[in-house]
Amino acid sequence: MGREEKFLGGLAAILVTVSALILSSFIGYVIGAIILAFVMKPVQKRLAARTRPDIATLLTIIIIIFSIATPFVLAVNAVADDGRSIVDSINSQNYTDFSEVESLIYNRTGHRINIDSKVSNSVENFTDATVSGIPELLKLIADLVIGSLVLLFILFYMLRDGETLYSWLMSVTPLSAETEKELTSKLHIMGHTVLKGHVLVAVLQAIVGGIGLWIAGIPGAAFWTFIMALLSILPVIGAFLVWFPATIYLSSIGEAAPAVFLFLYGAIIISLVDEGIRPYMVDENTLHPSVVLVGALGGIYVFGAVGLFIGPVILGFTKTVLDVLMLEKQNYEHI
Repeated sequence: MGREEKFLGGLAAILVTVSALILSSFIGYVIGAIILAFVMKPVQKRLAARTRPDIATLLTIIIIIFSIATPFVLAVNAVADDGRSIVDSINSQNYTDFSEVESLIYNRTGHRINIDSKVSNSVENFTDATVSGIPELLKLIADLVIGSLVLLFILFYMLRDGETLYSWLMSVTPLSAETEKELTSKLHIMGHTVLKGHVLVAVLQAIVGGIGLWIAGIPGAAFWTFIMALLSILPVIGAFLVWFPATIYLSSIGEAAPAVFLFLYGAIIISLVDEGIRPYMVDENTLHPSVVLVGALGGIYVFGAVGLFIGPVILGFTKTVLDVLMLEKQNYEHI
């Protein structure tokens, strides 16, 4: 290797490292945009056959935004309605007179407790914590807005110019055409598996679970349905983390019949969606539930909320790369 090649190699290594540092703050959004582009490219191609590529790409992004924003807005409105109902319920009751409770505690234990002062102190501490947390909340919102803009920007160019970028990327890698095709196909399949398989199953499971929560009389059923939709991305345990504590809550307040109903409904009906429909929509040979579970939890820890979706894809793609590597090694040994 000549001096010029060594210099270019060192320069390339430095620039790649610096570029990675620049992208590190938004790596989750970048990976999310790449996966979304892989999944939605067929839609963009169909639209591009009828109109200009730029317009087709914009329409595809609008479809993505509408598909994500619509259920989110509906869920937020439902949660807000539940919140208003809870506040109205509290305002309609007198929760400021604790004298009877204080007398009961004194008669039973001989200790006098000023509940009103403790509640006031708790409210004051909560208010202080909330106010002190406002800067962090604003930073989180700013990061989310900037990250979303980065995702949409990259998604636009990945959809419109992704094939050109892919051709260039493949030209600078030493992979054979067969290996490139195998890896690309697997990434595309896993993206569809997570976004279309597990996400759709999670939404369906949340709808079914929300109906059960509403019938059982759980306060804020819409809010818990929204939480269930997020957690149901996790196979097996996702929905369980909502409906089982709700069953315990009903039992603790003496609602035995609704508690029994919700327990049976969750164990049979809600679990049926996970155990029956998820395997039908998701091929375990493509992405095993354990990979989805570990990938989603680890993805959240590393990438934040977006890691819930891209974590399983990264783990699954890692397995694919290792499988291809082992196959190449076996082929080499047979030569």
